Amino acid sequence: MRAKRQCGFRGRRRQEGEHTSHHTVFGNVGERLRKSSFLRPLLGSAGLRVANAGLGFAVAVVLARTLGADGYGLYSSAFVLASVCAIVVQFGLPNLVMRETATATVSEDWAYMRAVWGWATRGAGLFSLAVVAVGGFALFVAGDGMEAEQLWTYGLALCLVPLLAFGALRAGALRGLQHVVLAQIPEMVVKPGAMLAFALMLGLAVPATARFAMTMQLAAVAAAFTLGTVFLWRRRPASLRLSANYRSPPTGPLWKAALTMALAAGANQINNHADILMIGVFWPADDVGVYRIAYQISMLCTFGLQIVSAVFSPSYARLYRQGNLDRLQSLLTSGALISTGVALLLAVPWLFFGKLLSGWLFGPDFTASRPAAMILIAAQIMNASFGPIGILMNTTGLERYVARFMVLAAATNLTLNFAFIPVYGGLGAATATFVTLAIWNSGLWWMARRHLSLNSHATAAFFR
Repeated sequence: MRAKRQCGFRGRRRQEGEHTSHHTVFGNVGERLRKSSFLRPLLGSAGLRVANAGLGFAVAVVLARTLGADGYGLYSSAFVLASVCAIVVQFGLPNLVMRETATATVSEDWAYMRAVWGWATRGAGLFSLAVVAVGGFALFVAGDGMEAEQLWTYGLALCLVPLLAFGALRAGALRGLQHVVLAQIPEMVVKPGAMLAFALMLGLAVPATARFAMTMQLAAVAAAFTLGTVFLWRRRPASLRLSANYRSPPTGPLWKAALTMALAAGANQINNHADILMIGVFWPADDVGVYRIAYQISMLCTFGLQIVSAVFSPSYARLYRQGNLDRLQSLLTSGALISTGVALLLAVPWLFFGKLLSGWLFGPDFTASRPAAMILIAAQIMNASFGPIGILMNTTGLERYVARFMVLAAATNLTLNFAFIPVYGGLGAATATFVTLAIWNSGLWWMARRHLSLNSHATAAFFR
């Protein structure tokens, strides 16, 4: 069956003209976007990402200067741990909700959409209770060996878990309904904006400690969650609001898909955050803070990739189900070019003036972040050049390959971190991240070529 589907796809691609000149690809990217329905959400997402980058950097600057390397390291470790726990709670449900919502919208199956939303909410609620209970017990057991500041910081971070999980479900539903920009406003603008306003009070209205910084983060996340809930309530389809029909979804296939996506999401969190957690195990807290700043700098280069992922991903599922692979390839190429170009543009100042900028923005304690930041920036440029390959595979029903390669990448990441971090610290962690991203992207790129006959890399502008 798979071979037959491959032949059909490839045959259609040949009939539609698989070879496109370089001039046509570059000359038509802007024209295609201008005429398509993507321009408005693309510009809206770009504006939100600019605001988020500015607010996020401002928050990092304020916290780094106010808390110092040691306090910022404790805050970062606790927040990263809460983020990992939130991914466990989500269990791959946000991406699944986005995919199923987009599919139900096309078929106008409102009863199924309602059922999926309810099923995902109940699942996230049960997982939240379990994770918070286990985390609370762990803090109770380890409380005697921890300082009060550490105990309070980690305890408050644990309260973030259910809010982050349910916020991700809400965003997935809004994205599936094609409200891409609206789905991003709470996390992109409200949360960092509120956090910045609160952080400016550190050392003035409240003590400048990691505990109070985490309290402010909890308040900011709660504000974003509340606003996002209002957005979803108001933007539900009219037919969904009026429909009284309800039916239980086929939970077997949904749980299977959710488990696969959960494995991928969990492995992705290991890839993203294992380095910070392990630096905290082998090195002092100030080293965690320095590496965290290097990570924050490199994440600027993901700006374009994040925009492309948020705007284009709902259309991947639709175009694939319509069998419009030529349009899907065009969308992938445009997205890869945008994400790579933005990454290169944002990397230039840090490549040439990284040490000066780090000291000026974050303080002299953080100038040591430059070597690790250079490796991480190179890794993110490479990552951007492949486009949102993981989302492509998830939305086309090939999430099993995402899980397999993500687990492989996570295992490689953990192995390299254990080997490099005790000796090389942040430089070792950055090197492990580079290798991990290379394995993950190249593996999924090959699977997309093999099973979908699609090329997600930016080089698709030159050859397919």
